[in-house]
Amino acid sequence: MPLWFILTIVSVTILAFAEIAQKVALNRKDDISAEANNFGVWIFQGTLALIYVFLFTKPIFPTLTINLLVKMFALGSIYFWAGTLYYTSYKGGAASVNSILVSSSIIVSTALGIIFFHESVTLLKFVGSVIILLAIVYLNYDKKLKWNKSNNYALAGAALYGIAFTLDKGFSLEFTPHIYQVLFAFSIGIVGLLYRGKIIVKDLRRIEPNTIKVVFISALTFFIWNKLNFVAYTVGGEVGRIDSINNAVVFIIILLEVFLLKDKSNLHKKIISAAIALAGISILGIVK
Repeated sequence: MPLWFILTIVSVTILAFAEIAQKVALNRKDDISAEANNFGVWIFQGTLALIYVFLFTKPIFPTLTINLLVKMFALGSIYFWAGTLYYTSYKGGAASVNSILVSSSIIVSTALGIIFFHESVTLLKFVGSVIILLAIVYLNYDKKLKWNKSNNYALAGAALYGIAFTLDKGFSLEFTPHIYQVLFAFSIGIVGLLYRGKIIVKDLRRIEPNTIKVVFISALTFFIWNKLNFVAYTVGGEVGRIDSINNAVVFIIILLEVFLLKDKSNLHKKIISAAIALAGISILGIVK
């Protein structure tokens, strides 16, 4: 079993806990905005990444140049607008449909990985990714729902996420995953502040200590998830495969809800879709 696959499986499990922590943070009584929550998560994550670099590596940071600043601003902007478009899609569309559409980032990241990193082109690789997509569709599809404009936002967000994940691999190889994580997290946090500064500052002034704890826990889990993902890229992990497996996080969340929160609604459909996704993940981990 390849190392990149082991790292990705561990990271996607961590991601499930990160998503649950995010959900808790955004549903607390002080009701901070998604922008303020995300700013806190990115800044905490950048701080953790910086501490890690000084404690466990011999840091050699790149020279601060206009070129580097432009790269990081572009990266931060892509991540910011990807998230903004995705969450905007929920205002006028069904979450189930948008969950399917945003998973199409797999198509973009797979194509870009082949073009820019000469990643493998095999039938089984595509079969594994398609199986995971089918599992997501099966879980969320509702024939009564119709296409509307909000779904276009989800598709646009998916395309930007596919581009962002491809950049993650490129920068992880260019800077080392540990240095890149510092640049990555602070860049996205700072860009978010530039775009939504008034909202973020307003919410941070009234945030409660308990919410800060939840945001920090979320940042810690996202820190571990990104760390493992970025390292996986440097030991042979392909963008499309890792993106496909990360999209399967919904099934781990489902299992956590079933066993920890005792949520057994639509259990039969959830189990079948999780089994289908597991088959796809297994194919991606085995095929070369």
